[in-house]
Formats: sequence, structure tokens, C-alpha cells
Amino acid sequence: MPFPTRYTVEYIAVSKIGAENESPTMNQTDDPSDLWLAAENCSLILSQTCDLTNLFTDVYDSYFTRVKAVTEMEESDWSYSMEFQPFRDTKIRPVNIQIFENPLGVLKINFDSPATPACIYNLGLISVLDLHATLQYHISVHKNGKLEKRWLCTS
Repeated sequence: MPFPTRYTVEYIAVSKIGAENESPTMNQTDDPSDLWLAAENCSLILSQTCDLTNLFTDVYDSYFTRVKAVTEMEESDWSYSMEFQPFRDTKIRPVNIQIFENPLGVLKINFDSPATPACIYNLGLISVLDLHATLQYHISVHKNGKLEKRWLCTS
């Protein structure tokens, strides 16, 4: 049975290499391998995906990743990603709301929040889930086109 292809992912923050416009490549005069960090649980993995969410801790920093494939007989060159800046490049969807009414007229409201990024502790930012938990929700019930009831709910 042939040795399966395994993948290794590493990443680097621009703040660790200096200039904002500098793109890390293997052509740098210094040894770039000293600056790259192994992505946790992403070394010699069989999967072609790797979750880096908790590694990009500063949402305002820019990051680069690189990946290489390894087989029993060969090892690829590193392949580099484009720059990723979490604050600029992350798109978060709005909260989905489902409303259910039982036969007695009691409403049940479910909030489905988007997947939440890691908390950014060193900048004092909170996660999206924490943000949604602090919002005020205005709920209005209309029947036959007329306002019947209104509530202000807080988490």
C-alpha cells in the first residue's frame, strides 16, 4: 500500500517580519524558516483542510500561510498563500431568527448566531457570540396588520 500524501501548514504574522508590504518568500536573505510557526494540529496531516482560526489572534495583523505535501519518496516545495487580514477579510452573516407559535399562542424565538471567531484577549475585544448576548432585541407582534404586543428583551 503506498504511503498517503500528508500535508504540513505553517503561518507567519507580518508583525513578526517587519514591513507591512513585505511578502514572505523563500527568496529572503535571512533564513525564513526561523520566522514561520507550525500550525497546531496541522503537521503531516492527511486532510487537505486545517482550521487556523485560533492562531490568528490579532485581527488587525496580516498573516501568510504556506503548505507542502510529503509522500514516502518526495516532498514538495512550499506553496504560499495570499495575505490574510482577519478584520478586513472576514465576512460575518447576520443572526438568523426562527419564530414558532404553539396552539395556545405562545411564541418561541430561536436565534442562530454565526460561527464565532476566537476572542482577542490582548486587544480587549470580545467574541461575536458575546456581542450578540449583550444586544437588546425589540420584538413586535402584529396580527391582521395591527400591532398587538411589543417587548424589549436583553440577554
